[in-house]
Amino acid sequence: ADLLYYRLVEIDNSIYLTQNTTVIYSASSIARNNLTKGVVYSFQIFASNAAGESDGSIVATEMALARPSNPYFLTASIAGPLNILLRWNRPNDTGNGVAALQPRMLISQKMQIIEGTSERYLLVAGDIS
Repeated sequence: ADLLYYRLVEIDNSIYLTQNTTVIYSASSIARNNLTKGVVYSFQIFASNAAGESDGSIVATEMALARPSNPYFLTASIAGPLNILLRWNRPNDTGNGVAALQPRMLISQKMQIIEGTSERYLLVAGDIS
């Protein structure tokens, strides 16, 4: 039998109560917009056909993130012959709020390098400071 629709349910984590229900007719994915930075959202999905609605999926949970704030206090110093050591402090906000109890790990940091009139970018992997 063909599926009629999916029912996506947003669950309030604090009281496990259905907050918001969205009916999806043809897609197998949906983006939730205008979320609040640092808030953990939980969702469950149900499928429906002519015979009725399925049990719910497992609950999927994720925290809404924004872009991190700027790294700060970039310094450059001589590290040896033809070497410059660059140091900086990690951003105060890694994407889930300045006062977050558990700041999110940064995936990478991009550094702009300007040499004369040309510029290039260096990707620094990982959560380093």
